[in-house]
Amino acid sequence: MMMVAIESTEVPVYGQQENISYNRHFESTCYHPLLLFSREGNYLAAELRPGNVHSADD
Repeated sequence: MMMVAIESTEVPVYGQQENISYNRHFESTCYHPLLLFSREGNYLAAELRPGNVHSADD
């Protein structure tokens, strides 16, 4: 059985990238991706989401 961890993070952006949004919590224009890691800390996958998406969404 593989153990994984799902984390969200803020990726600030500058300019006119597609699907960016202002996030009041981080006080920046950003993306708010979900990151998937193995128990050993190895990166497995990511889903890029707009900055206004709540951490618990999707």
